[in-house]
Amino acid sequence: MLPEPTTNPPKPTSKRGRPLGSLGRRTKEALALADEIKVDPLRYLLKRIKSRRTAPEIRDNLAVSCLPYLYPKLAHKQADMNTDRQDESRRFAEVLHSLSFEESSVLEAFALRLAAPDKSRDDGKGSTEVIDVSPTDPSAP
Repeated sequence: MLPEPTTNPPKPTSKRGRPLGSLGRRTKEALALADEIKVDPLRYLLKRIKSRRTAPEIRDNLAVSCLPYLYPKLAHKQADMNTDRQDESRRFAEVLHSLSFEESSVLEAFALRLAAPDKSRDDGKGSTEVIDVSPTDPSAP
């Protein structure tokens, strides 16, 4: 009744104990018992999930219980913050160099406004403020 467990062949080791990948005594006993009484616990849980009589909260818990048997764990990716920040800074510098004088003035005004917000004008209603971004002549005093 139960499908054969999919395991990798045991790896020979020089250490004591059972070989890596082989089934332990309790696992073998549990599989034999489930086969003897003709019950597949995973199928049972999946049927309970599908049943409309089962409460949604219980179905969610059952689904979480079944996940390790149906899907592999996701690989963990370690982020390198220094590299990410360097890449981000490099991309930002490329964008800045590609802007015209007017565009860079607008960006600078916006960045300065974000860096130093004026809390006294915050009325809590989501009001917006107009930032003067009219172009200025770089040669003007």
